[in-house]
Amino acid sequence: MLVTIGTGLWWFGAQRDNAPALALGAPLPAFTLKPIEGLAGSGFDAGALQGQVTLLNAFASWCVPCRAEHPLLVELAAGEGVVLAGMNVTDLPENATDFLAELGNPYALAGADTDKSVANRLGMVGLPHSFVIDPQGRLLLSHPGPISRKFVDEQLPRLLARAGVP
Repeated sequence: MLVTIGTGLWWFGAQRDNAPALALGAPLPAFTLKPIEGLAGSGFDAGALQGQVTLLNAFASWCVPCRAEHPLLVELAAGEGVVLAGMNVTDLPENATDFLAELGNPYALAGADTDKSVANRLGMVGLPHSFVIDPQGRLLLSHPGPISRKFVDEQLPRLLARAGVP
């Protein structure tokens, strides 16, 4: 498992374009995620994230921590207050669709970042990585690594309250 995580972080960082991390409160840069072949209705752009609080979650089927956090994402999707959007990074489309079919698809929106161009623009250095975005499209939180029960129970509700979501 450490080899998988280490390889993923090395590979991710080795091809990074040294983009700075997105600052809290900054607007999300414009981007378009391609459809994930085989996943109906997939593909979206940054504009689709405006108007509600969104958790943009970067994942890949080969990412062990992505699999570990996935039940919490499914739980969040069943609740209210936050919309989930998935960004599948550097993955084969059939692997991404199999991953979501096996574990459940919590994403109201999903798209593919096959070349890591969006991940790089957001300043990501590894997977998983989640971004909480306010209704105006500004970054409330950049969370590298898997989300946890503490994140779901404590940190996210504080962010939602700050964004004016009851």
